[in-house]
Amino acid sequence: MYHLLDHTADIGITIEEQSLQQLFVSAAEAMVQLMVAFKKPPVSVIEVPCSLTSQSLDQLMIRWLSELLFLFETKQLLFSRIVFDALHQKELKGTLFGFPFDPNQHEQKLVIKAVTYHKLEVLQDKSGIWKASIIFDI
Repeated sequence: MYHLLDHTADIGITIEEQSLQQLFVSAAEAMVQLMVAFKKPPVSVIEVPCSLTSQSLDQLMIRWLSELLFLFETKQLLFSRIVFDALHQKELKGTLFGFPFDPNQHEQKLVIKAVTYHKLEVLQDKSGIWKASIIFDI
């Protein structure tokens, strides 16, 4: 589940999930929902492997969402399902299941230019809940 953050020039989200994997999935879903409205439920027809590394969990979240944004901007691909083979503090491996953007079936809403480090936070609280705050440059 995600919530929008009030921010003057950009748009932000906060996410809370039970697992790190679900946190990363929810962050991707939230970003897609900000960018695109679906006229009917999408059907996955494409599989794309994904493997990312970073120096920290915060950086991994940025690289993850930036990779999804890059695939949308360069190949017009959207993803409706994500399966992780590995997801740790500094590594992510998995498969993205998606479909091409179709202006007849999808309406572009916001144009996200970048995923920013501004007020970025990815952490697990004392009760075990994973939380993230992410700001997008629009």
